[in-house]
Amino acid sequence: MRDRPAAYGLSIAALLGALALRWLLDPLMGDALPLATLFAAVAVAVWAAGYWAAAAVAVVGYLACDYLFIEPRGSFELGDLPSRIAAVAYALTCAIVIGLGEAMRRAQQRAAERGQLLEETLQSRFLAARTLAAIVESSDDAIISKSLDGIVRTWNAAAERLFGHRAEEAIGRHISLIIPPERLSEEDQIIASLRAGRRVDHFETERRRSDGRIVDVSLTVSPILDDAGTVIGASKIARDISARRQAEAERERFVTLIESSTDFIGICDLNATPVFINRNGLALVGLESVEEASRTSVWDFFFPEDVPRVRDEFFPSVQQQGHGEIEVRFRHFKTGEARWMAYKVVLLRDHAGRPSAYATVSQDVTERKLLADNLRELATRLSTADRRKNEFLATLAHELRNPLAPLSSMLEVLKRSDVDADILRRARETLDRQLKQLVRLVDDLLDLSRITHNRLELRASEVDISTVLQQAVEASRPLADASQHSVQLALPSSAIYVRADPARLAQVFGNLINNGCKYTPAGGSIRVSVVRDAGTVVVTVADSGIGIPPEKLREIFEMFTQLELSLERSQGGLGIGLTLAKRLVELHGGAIEARSAGTGRGSEFVVRLPVIEQSAAPAPGTSEPSTSAPSAATIGRRILIVDDNHDAATSLAMLVDMWGHETFVARDGHEAIDLAERHRPDLLLLDIGLPGLSGYEVCSRIRSRDWGRGIEIFALTGWGQEEDRRRTREAGFDGHLIKPVDPEKLHRLLSSLSRLRQRPTSL
Repeated sequence: MRDRPAAYGLSIAALLGALALRWLLDPLMGDALPLATLFAAVAVAVWAAGYWAAAAVAVVGYLACDYLFIEPRGSFELGDLPSRIAAVAYALTCAIVIGLGEAMRRAQQRAAERGQLLEETLQSRFLAARTLAAIVESSDDAIISKSLDGIVRTWNAAAERLFGHRAEEAIGRHISLIIPPERLSEEDQIIASLRAGRRVDHFETERRRSDGRIVDVSLTVSPILDDAGTVIGASKIARDISARRQAEAERERFVTLIESSTDFIGICDLNATPVFINRNGLALVGLESVEEASRTSVWDFFFPEDVPRVRDEFFPSVQQQGHGEIEVRFRHFKTGEARWMAYKVVLLRDHAGRPSAYATVSQDVTERKLLADNLRELATRLSTADRRKNEFLATLAHELRNPLAPLSSMLEVLKRSDVDADILRRARETLDRQLKQLVRLVDDLLDLSRITHNRLELRASEVDISTVLQQAVEASRPLADASQHSVQLALPSSAIYVRADPARLAQVFGNLINNGCKYTPAGGSIRVSVVRDAGTVVVTVADSGIGIPPEKLREIFEMFTQLELSLERSQGGLGIGLTLAKRLVELHGGAIEARSAGTGRGSEFVVRLPVIEQSAAPAPGTSEPSTSAPSAATIGRRILIVDDNHDAATSLAMLVDMWGHETFVARDGHEAIDLAERHRPDLLLLDIGLPGLSGYEVCSRIRSRDWGRGIEIFALTGWGQEEDRRRTREAGFDGHLIKPVDPEKLHRLLSSLSRLRQRPTSL
């Protein structure tokens, strides 16, 4: 009978050895066969100390393995039904082992008593070997042993499943049976490590199945030693890691896809703490790493004013519906720049269906947002422009009807035969005044069109600004007097010269003064002042009128802009006067500004122009000498008027006849050529848009005849652009008159014609 302390010590040592062995094998075995090593300890305990010690080892060993190797680790739980069955199986197995061991122990005792101690020991070892063999055979990992020269000695069932070769096919053959040719050098390295006494752990490589398919495996190779400690072979534990490798490859592809995406891709936990953000997402918000992002809250990614909408409205909706999308601004952590994002969030759930995290794939829609805003702004502008266009057309119709009404009335008066001289005079004055108003409206429109298309040419010279202002005030005097306004002109004590087109500059200031007269109630005042400010001259036109609302100051110079007040309607205007003034000032290298303290507090228009320090301009009040031509009253001319508009041609012929000239009228190009050849006129007033032959063709054909080379030919047309003037010059015209022609200009033209040309005696 053994010494009891030694027997118990051996039992404890066996238990500790079994636990240590299972601990060492845990990386290879994982959750598989957590109690396998205990059977040997139980067997040792029963053999050494009897069944009570073995039972104690079985119980303590089970508790230790349950705590260390059975899921969930770190606790004493029976777990699910399979675990309970395994515990019962373990208990039965231990009972069998203990029973067998106790029997063996007693047999040993009897053998000892009978002198058979050796036989009992061999039996115990045999049982241990069978137990170990059972463990190896039941392993999920392929366990192979081989000699140092590579000959396979053992081959378990898992090896058959993994490599496709049955044990009888593999045992006795070289291990290269399952090694791809390109991997054979690895086997030499493994043998070298074993000979050096080093174990090879978790060596990942490839092996070949019987069907030729390559599988990924993780190898743990241990040396097999003889009693002298010499390496005589090796045992290999091979674990199939193909599924893990595939999962890793899939994960790598997924990560590559996410990291290469231009979208913001991120995951945060239920506490709104980021746990993952892809590279583009980090760059978009100015963060360096996921670690840096994890130290912030998701709410910090938004602007403070947007947080309540996202946190208190959007995320609760995502929790309820499982997903959601809004457009919200992301904040750049470094620059504070805002980027509009289509923020799409999905609620993630664990395997039990419980919410576990939030994921987002969000697109940067800043450009689209800006484009949409620009389109809305453009639509607003187009709508405003369309409204202004409609208002302008309505105003134009109104302004055209204003002079047309008195013209129509006065024509009816002139039709009466009993009109006395005073009524006739007043009718003529009314017709003249209203006709000038129509011409002014058309001239303003043409001037604005020329400026818009860069066709307006300035006839610049050095002029005294005081002279220009005096002309403008005088031109505006009738309108001021009609409204009972006082116009004050404050001029500098010395001349200030600017390089400008005096007529256009007078037009600018005339428009500003007229504008003040229109927007000032009767009895108001208009003040024009001039000061010099360094290299500029500042002209201010101020009125005591209705003023300009602050919101209108910016757009007052825009095309067709008018103040929506009844006063403006009563005074007339197309809403292009200030636009025309601004463009003309800018063409002179200057600037214009509108000021007003508000509605009912008057307005000011400030014009700044560059001055000329020294000038050779003629002094104010002087003019170039002019030569007078013979008057039309003493020399009669032959005038051919060509116009397809019967009333226009006839009325102009009547006017010219009244000046003592002889006139002829043609209504198309062919008739014009015939009459010109027959009557050899001194002057041909030729319309451009004629039926049959155009005015250009008529002029060209007449110039090609000997008798037509000395005829003065003037275009009389409604086309007045610079391009139109160039074309008439190139076609051979001597001048270009715009309809309706100013009677005074026409009278001066007729008076300045060259001497009477000699004509053949017979016509």
